[in-house]
Amino acid sequence: MESCSVSLNPFEEEIVLPMIANILKYHVGVQNAITNQKIRQLLSDQGVFVPDSIVRKIIHHMRVSGEVFRLIASSNGYYISTEYEEVAGYISSLLGRVSEILRVIEALKKQLAALS
Repeated sequence: MESCSVSLNPFEEEIVLPMIANILKYHVGVQNAITNQKIRQLLSDQGVFVPDSIVRKIIHHMRVSGEVFRLIASSNGYYISTEYEEVAGYISSLLGRVSEILRVIEALKKQLAALS
């Protein structure tokens, strides 16, 4: 597993992460995507209450560390993909987002330089 720059506290790592990993294993394929809200509902049904930001943080940690493979996010929620083209398309989408973020950074650098 790869090192992850997002550190989880003991509660997140030892309690919440395994629960989310267990939930996600039943959500394979885009047709079985699960929303952040539904994940939080399932957690709260078991007495664990976390905000949506913690679910996103743990999902990020799982992806970067390799704890859950091919974990995709779509407008319908999170799911594990088993399809090559789907994962490749998601990678392409992420790269497009990175490119747009870099364009914003470059524009802001120019604007910042104009202030000095």
